[in-house]
Formats: sequence, structure tokens, C-alpha cells
Amino acid sequence: ACAVENFGEQYGADDITRIMTPLPFYHVVGLLHHVSALVYNKTSCIGRGIKYVFLDMGALNPHMLNVVPMVLESFAKMLRNPRMNQSIQKYIGTNLKVISFAGAALKEPVLRCLLDQGFIMMVNYGMTEIPVATLAVIECEKHFRSAGKFTKNLQCRFDNGELVMKGPTMMKGYYRDTAEMQKVVEDGWIHTGDLGYMDEDGFIYFVQTSSSVGSSGIDDQRL
Repeated sequence: ACAVENFGEQYGADDITRIMTPLPFYHVVGLLHHVSALVYNKTSCIGRGIKYVFLDMGALNPHMLNVVPMVLESFAKMLRNPRMNQSIQKYIGTNLKVISFAGAALKEPVLRCLLDQGFIMMVNYGMTEIPVATLAVIECEKHFRSAGKFTKNLQCRFDNGELVMKGPTMMKGYYRDTAEMQKVVEDGWIHTGDLGYMDEDGFIYFVQTSSSVGSSGIDDQRL
């Protein structure tokens, strides 16, 4: 319930009524987005998957799209292609206003291209163990490499550079794997393995991410 509540910032606008999330239901982000859309009385548009995302967008005509950066790289290429100017609505519809992404950092030229087109860009970071940990609208160049701001119901800190968190959205444990749980969780805090920092505006940046726990944006320029 708390994870769904965190998506209220994304789904609260009255003019955002059709939400498309071409991620599978077995993926924590895909499941949460679909459930959140229904909780906030929106239409959850279910396409055929990432492979057909642009054709499905044209047919389903969403106001908001929730995807991974790989899809947006292809989207930016389409927008830059002069031959697509007359037919772009065939692939994305006429309603699209908000794009939310997670899973990795979005390349700066891609982010800039989408902002220049007038789309509202939202980033969030999380993992299966503790989803929707950060969320924010990216509005200025200063925050292009950010992974968002911590959501209100989490306790978060950087311990020797490593992000550690706890809160009501945290997992109860790994199924039949107490030993692994003890490696990741200490005194109720989950150790993400992700190294980063917070700026003076409260935005989070990562300089290195774990290969085994979580999924997050990486600031490639600082590696």
C-alpha cells in the first residue's frame, strides 16, 4: 500500500487518465504501476510488451508511459528522424504528456531530446527488495544524472557512501534463504550495495551500483 501511495505524485493529475506500462506483471515495477493506476482510478493500458511498445502506444493513446531507458533511446531516434515528423502520432498517439523511467540512467542527449519535445520526465529508483525508493520530476540540467528524491515513507542514509534504507515497503525476506537475508539486512536496514550521495536539493546520485542487489541509475561520468 505504501509503494502504491508513493506513485500518487505521478498519478494524481486529473489530465492523466490513461497509463501505459509495457513491463511484465512479474516485474515489481510493472505490477506496482498497474495496481497504482487502478487505485487512482486511471485506465491501465496493457500492450503486448516492449517489442511492440510504439505500435501499442499508437493504438492505446496513453497520457503517461512507464518504461526502461532502452525504449526511450529508440523513441529519441524516432523523434530526431525528419521522415517521422508526419507519422509520429501513429506510433505514440496524441495524448502522451508524461514519461517515467527506471532501471538505469538515461543518457543525457536522450533526456534532453525528450524534454525539448515538451514531455514531463520522471525518474524513480528502487529494487525488488524495496521498490519505489526515490521519485522526482527532472526539470533542469543540474539534475539530469539524478535518480530522484527519497520517497516520504522511507528512512534512508549513506553509510560510508553506501545507500542503506528501511521502511514499510521493504521485503520481509528472501524465500527460504535466511543466510542471504542476513547478508543484505542488518539491524533492520537493507544494504543496497549502491554507492552515491545526496546534493543540497535532496536529489540522489549514484557513482557505482551493485550487480546483485537492486536496479538503479548510474552516473557514468563519475565512475
